[in-house]
Amino acid sequence: MSASRPASAPVRGSWGRVAGAAAGAVAGAGADCAVVADGAGALVLGGAAGAGAAGACGWGVELPNGSAYCSSPALWASADVGSRASEAAARARGRLRSFIASRVEQRRGCNNVGRVSATLPAAPEAPAGALVEPSRDPETTKAIALAAAALAANVVAVGFTVIFTRVLGTTGYGSLAALINLSVILYVPGAALQVVATRTAAVGGLGLGGELAGTLARWTRHVVLALALVAALSCLARAPLAALLNIDQQWAAAAVPATGVMWLLLCLQRGLLAATRSYRAVGLSVVLEALGRLGVGALFVAAGLGITGAYLGTLASLVLTAVALDRLLRRRLGPPDLSARRHPLRLLVRDAALPIAALTLVAALQNVDVIMAKHALAPGAAGIYAATTVAAKAVVWIAVGLGMWVLPEATRRAAGGGDPRGVLARALAVIAVVSACALAVFAAVPDLLLRTAFGAQYEAGGAVLLALGAAYALLAASYLGVQFLLGLRRRGFMVVLALVAIAEPVLLASAHDPRRFAAVVLEVQAAAALTLLGISATVRRIPPALVR
Repeated sequence: MSASRPASAPVRGSWGRVAGAAAGAVAGAGADCAVVADGAGALVLGGAAGAGAAGACGWGVELPNGSAYCSSPALWASADVGSRASEAAARARGRLRSFIASRVEQRRGCNNVGRVSATLPAAPEAPAGALVEPSRDPETTKAIALAAAALAANVVAVGFTVIFTRVLGTTGYGSLAALINLSVILYVPGAALQVVATRTAAVGGLGLGGELAGTLARWTRHVVLALALVAALSCLARAPLAALLNIDQQWAAAAVPATGVMWLLLCLQRGLLAATRSYRAVGLSVVLEALGRLGVGALFVAAGLGITGAYLGTLASLVLTAVALDRLLRRRLGPPDLSARRHPLRLLVRDAALPIAALTLVAALQNVDVIMAKHALAPGAAGIYAATTVAAKAVVWIAVGLGMWVLPEATRRAAGGGDPRGVLARALAVIAVVSACALAVFAAVPDLLLRTAFGAQYEAGGAVLLALGAAYALLAASYLGVQFLLGLRRRGFMVVLALVAIAEPVLLASAHDPRRFAAVVLEVQAAAALTLLGISATVRRIPPALVR
């Protein structure tokens, strides 16, 4: 990016940037809601699930020092990729220029290729102060389309939750929710790696054409081999896995690790599709995946597989979507060139190590209570608690969208010598307003809300809805604090985050009453939020040693 224009160049398309940011926020929240589609109200706290990452990766912030920071909350490490990507871009620029020139000549019949190869292509700059009408800005249209796809998946998500809370009952739904919440924790690495893959491939760092196809082929082979190994080990360890979740469905428990590996493959595929600007395919894959979860899960349940079938619908949907995207990528990229330079997957994992660790801990804070409810509460109460968390976590969806703005804006302001804390303060103000409205509803009509959404048997959750709503509002604040600290390249907060994430299940194990259980969740989230925001209040700049 910085190689194609100076950092001081005017920002193109103010309207497009604002609308793209809004669409990216909605897409991120919507994709997370698609995870809620599994029925547990769990969010992939990276905003990178499905279309969210693809949309967010198009909205980066260029710093005076040349580093590029992706707006996705899943990735501070992609900022470190900025320098790596610059090196990769330098190596790949010649290939990228010739590739672009050949495509332009092929598609438009243009003989004057010199102009194309003279510089990396860039959209024309808008005059100072000019506004680009969103409906005429193709980039904004693509972002809005991705957001629409994520929202469509969210509609399917709601249907999934409504259907299976009724079909499985409180006890069965509690088991399904425990399976899904553990899966969501395992989704975080894939969500982060999707962003790294998109950013690196977009600048030619993973090769072009046959080289990129060869990279994907090698990654796919490695992930499939890992899938076979994980599936075999999980089948052998199905009893301990089921005991971990306190459920009777051993084969469903055995499928959880395999589901995490399949999600990783799907994220890598979506990342490369987004890098090739195949946004329509990315959006369709999000919708089809959500529909597959619902449709295949319902078929399996109708066939008599019960809770196991409802969960296996998710794994089956991921497999079907990955097969479809593999065939699409083969057509888009052409035959793989396996003799080309290799781009090991382990390098992407290394680049994303810090955000993967941080966001996995945040995901644990958000989802472990539903898992622990299966151990500490009666079976029916655990199912009611899980359904109640679906409503209580609504405000976190807003935080996921805001995180896409907090991370790059705080980074940009700090790198420019300004005080980034105002960015976090404004985001927290939005969360405070949204939370106040949600809590007012939770306090006024909790029973009506749960009865309308999930059925009369879930009304008892109204007793803890307000406490859980407050707890997840605090989690939303913690999440924004984590994004802020990641953007400013801080690591010390990880100790606090790890301690709180470890303490929560320990404390919940002794809470056998739903009210006390919810109170412990509130106390833990309050401690996490106060500590993380306290640390954030003391941070004003990126450590000089880490500024490139």
